[in-house]
Amino acid sequence: VSFTMDATGNLLSVFEAEAYAKMIGPFKVTDVGSKAWMRQHNLVEQLNIQAHKNALTKHDEFVVEAICSADKVPTLVHHLLATEAWREKVFPHLYKKVGSSAAVKVYIALYHEATVCNLMEVLLYHENLCESG
Repeated sequence: VSFTMDATGNLLSVFEAEAYAKMIGPFKVTDVGSKAWMRQHNLVEQLNIQAHKNALTKHDEFVVEAICSADKVPTLVHHLLATEAWREKVFPHLYKKVGSSAAVKVYIALYHEATVCNLMEVLLYHENLCESG
């Protein structure tokens, strides 16, 4: 996945952020690493990058608004819990058996937890989100 910024320096437009937020959904622990799961990870990753860019520039925080209006905070919490379950229950069995071809997927699965935590950090910085959650 390549990330391309537009002329304003944004990775996502307001409309893309809204669409991506709506597309985020729950997954099973057994889905971690699948193509569908990787699409979810890419959505979350792009939303995370744009949310941080918006916070850094103190500009329109449309990612936070998109996630809130789509009511996806509980889904992101689900992502954290499912990824944590995968890390604690599945990863220890894969650790020594993973070949170099699958190592990237395993890394991304572990990285997803950090990505979601990072996005939640930006989201929970906003008082209105803390009150509604």
